[in-house]
Amino acid sequence: FYPGETLLLSPSLLVVPAVLLLDGTGASSWPYPIPNDPGVVGIRIYSQALGLGTGVYDTSRAIEARICP
Repeated sequence: FYPGETLLLSPSLLVVPAVLLLDGTGASSWPYPIPNDPGVVGIRIYSQALGLGTGVYDTSRAIEARICP
């Protein structure tokens, strides 16, 4: 890790490691359909990226999203 890097997610909770391609600005997206179901309202989703380079690791800031009605 770079100095000051922190992995905020538990490695035991990782669900789907994915490889995402970046555009020219360094951005990427991963569409995820959310069902139209009242039972999912209020669920929190956490995410963080981990980049692997030549002998180094880099982490993003973590994201917390909550599904709203």
